[in-house]
Amino acid sequence: AMIIIEGADCTGKTTLAKKICEFQNAQYIHCSYHDSWNIKAYHRLLLHSAGKLEEMANVPCVIDRWALSEAAYGTTYRDGPSYDTAALSQEAIKAYNPTFILCRTDSAIGTHNRMKSERPEMFKNIAPVLTTFDKLASEGKHGTYILFDYEKHDIDLFVEAFAKPKRREHV
Repeated sequence: AMIIIEGADCTGKTTLAKKICEFQNAQYIHCSYHDSWNIKAYHRLLLHSAGKLEEMANVPCVIDRWALSEAAYGTTYRDGPSYDTAALSQEAIKAYNPTFILCRTDSAIGTHNRMKSERPEMFKNIAPVLTTFDKLASEGKHGTYILFDYEKHDIDLFVEAFAKPKRREHV
């Protein structure tokens, strides 16, 4: 089943996504961003490509960042998201019933500040976006989120608790 992992920079999304992919033999899909792209079309294409991959090839997919990220970063750093992210999330729920996970950890700000010295970061300050993610996820318009905090949860136990691999029929 499709899993969509959301959260601010430096909250453990990619670490969790790759761990789930390893556990489930799933396809990892990282959703990027550029202000010149048609983000709505890009997000819809990623969603339905992942859905077809699961449906036609029996390959589970994990999407790292997606509509909630567009909503949170767009609300925080631009004049709002570039499209109706809640409507696309509802489309995803209707079509694929994905599991949504929100990565959130109290050390994200410190980690982000450290990472800025090691690599280019798109944003100077992620503190306000953390608050926006919390607000948007709690509203429920983008689906129901399972919270993952790498400081409070054992990643292996977390992954095993909900991401049990399905038996696959061999053709």
